[in-house]
Amino acid sequence: YLAEGRLVVVSALTKGRLPDIAVSLAMLGVDVYVEGLGRDAVDISLGNDGWWCSHDVNLGFTAEAASSQNGGFRSFWAGKGRIKMVDTHEQREWLLESKEGRVVAAPSGMYTGGRIIGYVRRHMPNPDAVFMITNYQAEGTRGHDLLRAVREGKKEASFEDFRGKEFAVPVRARVKVYQMSGHLAGGENIAFVKYLW
Repeated sequence: YLAEGRLVVVSALTKGRLPDIAVSLAMLGVDVYVEGLGRDAVDISLGNDGWWCSHDVNLGFTAEAASSQNGGFRSFWAGKGRIKMVDTHEQREWLLESKEGRVVAAPSGMYTGGRIIGYVRRHMPNPDAVFMITNYQAEGTRGHDLLRAVREGKKEASFEDFRGKEFAVPVRARVKVYQMSGHLAGGENIAFVKYLW
């Protein structure tokens, strides 16, 4: 999708999947912009001088302060791709307005709140955008409703904004599902990341 110049929005659960996805993509040479509480999860996962989650595995990531070299984003870098932290309102607005091929990883994984909602509002109506759902969508969540709307060919889905106000949005973006098990932990995540490396 990136080669086609599409904006790719990855919805992921903050703890576990979001850092795993960000690290995996960066190790493959893809820059990933991390939103909301996902930043804290990545800081915890890689904040020990590149040591993954305090395990005895050094993935070689180094922390970088915001600079012109990394587009003004605080980041983690491993020589291929960068994990760029979306720390400011201006950075978020730049991403929300972006029409170029980028990957944004944003919580909440079940579309029940969090930074994903801003991307839904702005980019779900965009047929050039891609939303990648990476985890189970429990019944009663907006993510479950979105998947049902896509399956049934409905033209719109409902979400709630930060104030709890419901809004409907046209579903024109591609919605793809990648079921990543939530049962991996510790060494299994490391083995997965090392396999991709």
